Formats: sequence, structure tokens, C-alpha cells
Amino acid sequence: MWICRKCNAPWEFSQVNPDIDLEGCYFLCPTCDHRNTLIALQDGPDERTSHTLLMQPDLDWPDGKPWR
Repeated sequence: MWICRKCNAPWEFSQVNPDIDLEGCYFLCPTCDHRNTLIALQDGPDERTSHTLLMQPDLDWPDGKPWR
């Protein structure tokens, strides 16, 4: 489940369509149209054997990014 960072509406993964552009991965909240950042992570050792997982950054991470 993802939660809109503006209106706090919860969304099941099947209810929103993640997308990607020059700024990165995101989904638009169907309620308030807020752009919510997603992080793409690989779950395997290399590109041929891994899957991409989309996760919503934790608000406690500095700048919303886990690597800072």
C-alpha cells in the first residue's frame, strides 16, 4: 500500500499507475493529483536475475532518500 504524502489517502498498488520520467519514479494521487516519489530497487545480484521493486520513501529519511 502507498500513501499520498499530501492528503494521506491510502492506495492499494492496483489502484494507482506508477510512472517514470526525467525526475524519477512516481505515482499521482487520484484524489489530489499530488506527485508522490517512488524509489526503484533491484532485488537480485544483477539485472538479468533481479526484479525491480518500487517503494515509497520513508518520511524519516533525510530528503526522502535512504542513501543520505
